[in-house]
Amino acid sequence: MARIALLLLLATIAIATVPFATTTYHFHALKGWINDPNGLIYVDGQHHWFFQLNPDDVVWGNIHWGHAVSTDLLKWTILDNALTPNSTFDANGCWSGGAYLSDNNSTINLLYTCVNAANEQQQCVATSTDGKNFTKSPANPVLPTPANILPNQFRDPQPIFNPTTEAVEGVVIGAGSAQGGLAQFYHINPNATEWTLVGTMMADDDTRDFECPDLIIDGTTGRAAFCVSLEYEGKTHHNGYFLGTWDEGAGSFTPTGDAKRLEHGDMYAPRSYLVDGRRLLVGWLNDEVDSSELVELGYAGAMTVPREVTIDSTGLHQRPADEIAAMLSNTVSGKLAVWGTEPLPISGHALWLELVVAGRGNTTVHVMHDSSLGEDTRVVVNPDMQAVIIERADSSSLALNGTVTTDVVIPASIGSSTGLVILVDGSIVEVFVDETSVGSAHIYPSKANRGGALISAAQSDVRYTVGLLGQGFFIQ
Repeated sequence: MARIALLLLLATIAIATVPFATTTYHFHALKGWINDPNGLIYVDGQHHWFFQLNPDDVVWGNIHWGHAVSTDLLKWTILDNALTPNSTFDANGCWSGGAYLSDNNSTINLLYTCVNAANEQQQCVATSTDGKNFTKSPANPVLPTPANILPNQFRDPQPIFNPTTEAVEGVVIGAGSAQGGLAQFYHINPNATEWTLVGTMMADDDTRDFECPDLIIDGTTGRAAFCVSLEYEGKTHHNGYFLGTWDEGAGSFTPTGDAKRLEHGDMYAPRSYLVDGRRLLVGWLNDEVDSSELVELGYAGAMTVPREVTIDSTGLHQRPADEIAAMLSNTVSGKLAVWGTEPLPISGHALWLELVVAGRGNTTVHVMHDSSLGEDTRVVVNPDMQAVIIERADSSSLALNGTVTTDVVIPASIGSSTGLVILVDGSIVEVFVDETSVGSAHIYPSKANRGGALISAAQSDVRYTVGLLGQGFFIQ
């Protein structure tokens, strides 16, 4: 496959005829539509990211598995598509799934949901010994839809890994039945041609189905979190997780409390994987501008930055992976006493803003703004609401649909000081609050003089480390 080189230069955004700012350091396809990350796996020092891909258009459809590799999460090489919907059992798409190793780590196995012409969702497997070329199993589909599961709601197989040995304990699959959403746990043989149902991990009668289930076990604390993207009838989708106890023998997960939000904002369908003892998580950021605008750009959708995940008694915590900070350049640290509005000593469209805010009343960080603040995205620390809010009503001068102009509210414990990491990347903002709550947003600024950051408050003391991101990041 001919490779098209796309060099993403630090703090430089090539707009051409695209009317809004594009990204510098968030992974995306070079061409076409992407959605869910799939089959994330780390093999012999190399990250393999697979992803849902329509290679022919900037809207969903004709779903393949794209494939990219990197040794450092900065320099990416797009490989040939790993899976193409060219078989009877996957004629309507190679949908989401996971990956694991077998044969003494010499074989990569891709588990995926194969959708046939009747839109029946079954499970399939493909294998590779060179990490590039994948062969579908002659036994496909290896797992037909069970009789008690709705045929169009049985998808997203994900291996469950022992956090210490990284051995596969089994596979969880999201499903929907006449009674509601559930997740099933299966044991498999090494080449995934034999499946044994062990039990129902979790069920929820209030949901339509469970999408993209994932069990994360912290290798240090031993605590477990069951993550799931929940789909409600007539409601929006949410990313949630439960803390609880995992029983592999029974194939069940017992929550110790109510569901918590994994993310507040635009991210959906996250997946996690093990990298040298760390658990990294990546989610999909959907573009929601009109598809005619995306035609000029040539691609739609991006991934969040990889996030390192840990679990303790209070919940699941996320922070940008160390590889993101490795991109930092031109860093400046200091303190500001803010009485009104003060600029941060940084300018550009690809920014790392690490702040500790101590103030009376609201403190607002303005990013991707024009000189008059007519176009302005605001990250507001609001003690009264006990939240950090990404306000995007004024983020763009373009005529956008209502989804991308609503505020993203990130609940947080706002005390005497609040720690923030704000990642700005053209039309994407990700906000980490004290490593306990996270939110993401698409903003689509369109003014030529956008960039930089300001802080405004009635009275606030701010310690900061700011820098430019994107040094060395490229996709080819």
